[in-house]
Amino acid sequence: MNALNITIVLLLALLSIAAGTAKVMEIPQEMEFLLGFGFNVEQILVFGVVQIIAGVLMILFKARFVGSVIAALAFLLTSVLLFMSENTLFAAVSMIPVALTCRVVYQAKKRPRKRSRDIGE
Repeated sequence: MNALNITIVLLLALLSIAAGTAKVMEIPQEMEFLLGFGFNVEQILVFGVVQIIAGVLMILFKARFVGSVIAALAFLLTSVLLFMSENTLFAAVSMIPVALTCRVVYQAKKRPRKRSRDIGE
């Protein structure tokens, strides 16, 4: 994995962790936005915790695929909500992390994995 890929993974992981932290800390703008779509406080907290876990999993090499799939879905949900709120410019910009995370998912999936029985052969 080259330096560019590592940088992209780390930035996306930090973005996911930061977005989740904003929800867990109940930042007023985040709460107002998500409450407006019918989320309750508990759902927002769970969503935030899931985003934090996804970011941490993206950093871990063996869990990168799972973490990036979860992060991509969380970023996509946020983008859809932004489009629904008719904030199209910010929604369009928020599709960049979705696309980059999908790239990480693809790279994590195509990475050859050694099985324990292959070691030593």
